Amino acid sequence: MEKIKEQLEQSSNLLSEYKQMIKDLRKEELEARAKVKELKDLLREEKRRIEKSNVPGLPSKYTEHVQTAFQHVDMIFEKLKEVPLNITEIQDLLEKAVLEVESLQRYTEEIIEQVYLIEKVIQYGNRYRSNNKQLSKRLEQAERLFRSYQFDDSLEECAAAIETVEPGALRKIQKLIDHEQE
Repeated sequence: MEKIKEQLEQSSNLLSEYKQMIKDLRKEELEARAKVKELKDLLREEKRRIEKSNVPGLPSKYTEHVQTAFQHVDMIFEKLKEVPLNITEIQDLLEKAVLEVESLQRYTEEIIEQVYLIEKVIQYGNRYRSNNKQLSKRLEQAERLFRSYQFDDSLEECAAAIETVEPGALRKIQKLIDHEQE
């Protein structure tokens, strides 16, 4: 009887541990599902932000970044459908997806700020255009780059052009922008 009682206690302990493990697994699954929903919401928000901004179009690098972020989130969603759940793998994928979405958020902000700065620099340079043919050509080149979504090159070109005519102009424009945003 003592052996049976001891076996029952062991079985009861094992059952309790198993129940706790299942409970923990379910909790982690629910947390993962909530995080996936949050990531999808963040991706939609970034899409809305970029659509609301004055960005004429997006570089292919940005659209690839968006697709990669969505793929990471979708991969987690698919892993959550699998039985049995591999929660360790899901958590690893979640970490990667979070990093990807955060990176996309920074990139979105960078593009929006860059486009705004390019527009301001070109507008500022327009005051010198009629008097300076070289500047005019460089600003036209910057505008072509801008319309082809090569924002880095466009900013570099228009900033360099303005700086040749008025050294320190870029700093002055940046201060005006900072003052506007306050």
